Amino acid sequence: QLAVSFKDTTGATLGGTRSFVVPVYNTVPASDVVTGVNTSAPGFRILPWESGIEPNHVYWANEQLAGLHGTNNADLSAATDNGYIDFTGLINFNIGGINQGGSGDAGDFQTSDSYPDQSFPGIPGANGLTGDSALEALAFVRFQTAGVYQMGVNSDDGFAVTEGHNPQDRLALNLGQFDGGRGSSDTIFTFVVPTAGTYPFRLMWYNGNGEAGNGANLEWFTVQPDGTKVLINDPSPTNTTGVTAFYAGPALPPHVSQVIPYPGATGVRADIIKLQLIDGGTQVNSSSIKLRINGSLVSPTVSKSGNTTTVSLVLDPSHLMAPGSNTASLVWSDSGALTASNAWSFVVAPYVTLDAALSSSVGSADLTQPGFVLKVTQLDPATVGDSGDSIANQLDSSEGVLAGLYFPWYGVNVADTVGGGFSAIPAVTNNLWYWTNAIDFNVITSPGDFTYNYTLPGLPGTTGSENYYAAGFQSYVVFPTAGFYQMGVSSDDGFRVSEGLGVSRQALHVTGPGIDTDVAAVATYGGTSGNAGYGATLPLTPVTGPAVFVPVPCPNLPGAVNLANKIGVADYASCDSGFNVHDLAYNLQTNGALAAIIINNPSYGLPFVGDGSGAPVTIPVLVVNGDFGQRDFWVTNSGLVASIGADAHIRLGEADYAKGMGSVDFGFVVPTAGAYPIRLFNWQGGGGAGLEWTSIQPGLTADGTRVLVNDSATPGSLMAYRAVTTHPHLNSPVVANGNVMLSWSGAGILQKATQLSPGNWSDVTPQPGASSYITPSGGTAFYRLRVPTPVEP
Repeated sequence: QLAVSFKDTTGATLGGTRSFVVPVYNTVPASDVVTGVNTSAPGFRILPWESGIEPNHVYWANEQLAGLHGTNNADLSAATDNGYIDFTGLINFNIGGINQGGSGDAGDFQTSDSYPDQSFPGIPGANGLTGDSALEALAFVRFQTAGVYQMGVNSDDGFAVTEGHNPQDRLALNLGQFDGGRGSSDTIFTFVVPTAGTYPFRLMWYNGNGEAGNGANLEWFTVQPDGTKVLINDPSPTNTTGVTAFYAGPALPPHVSQVIPYPGATGVRADIIKLQLIDGGTQVNSSSIKLRINGSLVSPTVSKSGNTTTVSLVLDPSHLMAPGSNTASLVWSDSGALTASNAWSFVVAPYVTLDAALSSSVGSADLTQPGFVLKVTQLDPATVGDSGDSIANQLDSSEGVLAGLYFPWYGVNVADTVGGGFSAIPAVTNNLWYWTNAIDFNVITSPGDFTYNYTLPGLPGTTGSENYYAAGFQSYVVFPTAGFYQMGVSSDDGFRVSEGLGVSRQALHVTGPGIDTDVAAVATYGGTSGNAGYGATLPLTPVTGPAVFVPVPCPNLPGAVNLANKIGVADYASCDSGFNVHDLAYNLQTNGALAAIIINNPSYGLPFVGDGSGAPVTIPVLVVNGDFGQRDFWVTNSGLVASIGADAHIRLGEADYAKGMGSVDFGFVVPTAGAYPIRLFNWQGGGGAGLEWTSIQPGLTADGTRVLVNDSATPGSLMAYRAVTTHPHLNSPVVANGNVMLSWSGAGILQKATQLSPGNWSDVTPQPGASSYITPSGGTAFYRLRVPTPVEP
């Protein structure tokens, strides 16, 4: 805030205050000043590059320019300076500029201002394409006076400007950037030059994927105090900026050419730090390297090959970086006088540890049964006269689809179990298939990164539709060593990967006189699920209580309905159009309900993620079907008890929302090598459909290398098997705090009986989420583990 006051000739005091915002700025270290610059060589050393599939990110373009994403397809015929083009013009580039036969201009400097756009040096290359390209412009930039400077870059797509003892260093001072895709736009940034002199600068630019005719532009300029923009090295007499760039100068010291994780990275795996340093005019002193994580000195492996020094740290499972923000620092020196010290931060993704007790030994995988047990269920609303309706794009509801809980009200499973759909593979039994290939499906116009593009068995279904299906893949995945693993699933729509056999429970289970059944339900919660909603997420410890039907729940509950310790059931059809699911749930909550079950209005068709907003709803809310007579289940049956809860199996990763193809990555710890029961669940709520499941092998790129799970043609693929040769066994029971605790080794379905002869065995409901179970009190009970053949997803 600026305050000014003064007196006039009459002695009166006048003044005022004004507020303003100072932009964030960096200070260029005075120690970075260089000498020996050839001031008769104004311009820039430019390296153009074309390769790979550019995802519109700064980190990827930096890797691209380092040669980590394929062979350079740019035109390097003019690159006569150790692979660089000595460019003496202005950085005012445009794909389709006038000297390429184009007529359009882009950016702030155009033909109308006597600054016609020029073509990018080296782009397009021999392939004639303009996308997936990047450019590095190196310069020694002279600032005639110390002070505050503003620079700007107009770009399509992104860029980064760095400064440092070697500005190619991945840990160099970042003065300004745009990290993403955009059309021609400005980014202005401010920095302080404490000492007049010449400093090493680097401009990195990229143009994302997309052909044909992928337009792009780049301009690099300074901004005067009056807002005038001046291209760097503009020869006009009006250029009084005192800023000049030169392409020739002294050899620079070594630089960090790659860093994993890169500064600002998110979703980082918890076990690896890797850097590479390349010698320059001096050499890296390997013995000087010190690496710290969150302030603690660690002991990386340091090796050198040619002019490249590699620093590699792999953390064992007991010393992983914690989820959330972490900081690393690197100190090193060279054979000259340089000592470099850099720190950077990144965010480690959450991760889980698998339950080793559910695993079998690596050698127990049944090699005669490769692949997965696949279950496919498809719902076609048109078969019951409900054309145009669709299933909810929500995980718990889709689990109900797979389990067949929407039938018979919505017909029958229409997946083609006889002909197998386009795959022509008939089901082994019921709606189960044995899938022995990799998980790479292009079901409906949704290819991913790989090219197998299998069709999903059973689709299209017997009605010709490929929509509204759920698929489960059950297997034992062999992890050959203990350690940290990372996987990714690219799906259209959502998915979940979990440890265990099948699911421990459905979202809603109802018991009563002669009733013991799961019921299809759609949860309304939002948050990280990606569905805009309300209400509590489904609890791992189930909410259980008498299900009380409230016949007229809106606008207010009739009388003083006491729902304490009960689960309220409201009929949406009894409300007018001004009332919504949120309002019903809130009414039930305010009268003490533990949870809310909303019977959908039959005229609305299939249950959906509940609409509405307003006062906070903090209890679990489920929407159930009210069409085709299922409403009567809640109205005519008395003594119902509802149990609401989540699948308790360990979740490795998931995307609980509608989405297109694009990998969601997740990490986890494998405590001991072995064959673990792993389940992949996927559904499609309409439109496109596809699925790819990969493991991610760390390497020299931030994204690592993706390898399809169960791809026998690719070394390093994690292989899956439908069975193991060992059987699970119960350990001796343990009594603790008056409870009997069961535990076991291996994967199986826990069963219970009250007598042995004859046995009345039934599956425990819900199933335990791990390898232990606290038995309920009351009466004599017997327990055993069964392994279904085949193991159903």
